[in-house]
Amino acid sequence: MRLTTRSVPVPDRRKFIKSGAVALVSAILPVWGCDSHQVQVKGAPTAPGIDPDLDDLPLPPITPNDRFYLQSYLGNSYDPELAVDNWHLRVGGLVGEELTGLSYEQITALPLRRQMMTMQCIGNWSGGPLVGNAEWGGTTLSHVLDMAGIRSEATRVKLHSFDGYSTSIPLERALRDEVILAWEMNGEPLPARHGFPLRLINPGHYGQKMPKWITRIELI
Repeated sequence: MRLTTRSVPVPDRRKFIKSGAVALVSAILPVWGCDSHQVQVKGAPTAPGIDPDLDDLPLPPITPNDRFYLQSYLGNSYDPELAVDNWHLRVGGLVGEELTGLSYEQITALPLRRQMMTMQCIGNWSGGPLVGNAEWGGTTLSHVLDMAGIRSEATRVKLHSFDGYSTSIPLERALRDEVILAWEMNGEPLPARHGFPLRLINPGHYGQKMPKWITRIELI
């Protein structure tokens, strides 16, 4: 019996990697939020357009605010259009004394802590643009909780956002110095779509544990 052979085209490496990245993103981008309330994601994260001629250049150590990727379960174009004169923060639940309405001026007058943190979307691929590094400024979450007083039976801190999102973190984590209520991003007021006027910065955790547009904190 005579065997015949034929040449098989070798796939282009760039096309292979690109198609593999698309498949990977499709597989791991969450359709439902990982939190217990299962919030449906209404759009994939986005990054500003990048000049093709600059693709091979290293990224700056600080990502400018207008180039920082966006992610929101209501869609990345969502903007609650909050203003400081119609926003306040409430702190309640298992506290010694409920704080019924801290104004933006009162919040931003609290002791300031600035820290660097890199964020990367869970759906990013190797070398992808969904990553950014910023200096975040705000006050420690523990400072605000201490203002209200923490009752002994409290074990978790629940955060409620203007967009209807809520999530909770263990009280032990909430009391760490690196967990802050941020009102600054790279020395400027938080951009609207990044959480103005107040968001949580919680290093080492997924973005779903760093809610934006916080309006209420509850000890539970």
